[in-house]
Amino acid sequence: MSKIGICIDPHITDRHRCRKDNFLDAVLNKLDFIAKNNDYVVIPGDLFHTSSNTNFIFYKVYKLFDKHKGKFIVTPGNHDLLHNNLHDLERTTIGSLALTGAMHLEFNNFKIDNAEFQVSHVMKDLSKIPVDSANHKILLGHNYLEMKGAEKESFTRNELRELNYKLVFLGHEHKPYEEELLGESILIRMGSLTRIDTQAYNKERKIYYYQLDSETLEYEQKPVHL
Repeated sequence: MSKIGICIDPHITDRHRCRKDNFLDAVLNKLDFIAKNNDYVVIPGDLFHTSSNTNFIFYKVYKLFDKHKGKFIVTPGNHDLLHNNLHDLERTTIGSLALTGAMHLEFNNFKIDNAEFQVSHVMKDLSKIPVDSANHKILLGHNYLEMKGAEKESFTRNELRELNYKLVFLGHEHKPYEEELLGESILIRMGSLTRIDTQAYNKERKIYYYQLDSETLEYEQKPVHL
């Protein structure tokens, strides 16, 4: 049995217009906390705030991930990629970091013990997402939910019902929402691991992640204590 920590949209960068503190250290400390309390850390998109980062950022992230080598599993988000192109990974920080072996970069599906994960990229392609007829898999999507004007980046509730995954974790939209039951699927939108937006909800909200049992698929919302 493994404990899997799932967090979304860290948006690692050295400074951010919305922050007056050391944002880089703040986000790396959060990731370090999750890694210390779990056997694996799964991040469905936007590990980085931009596709190409400085050597300093690369070094700091590599140092943390190498400290927890083998724990971090990342699926790329739109901010991680150049023009949202999976074929240009050699031009990106996330691609270079994956080459070091300090983390695993996943694009389609992967498994941790009994937990089977299916990946959906930001430009949704339903033809590449098999229906989970047994209702025992986990869908990781860097996708909105029914976002007007961004239909190609969004799932509809009906699509998620029909795909029938036991658990669905969606990132891309940074705001946290209450869990939803869609048919036999539980939809979880926990919001960004970091406060990188200026909306009022961001000032007071607690930062948390989800911890998943790799055998039973039972899960729990966990606060990030720092």
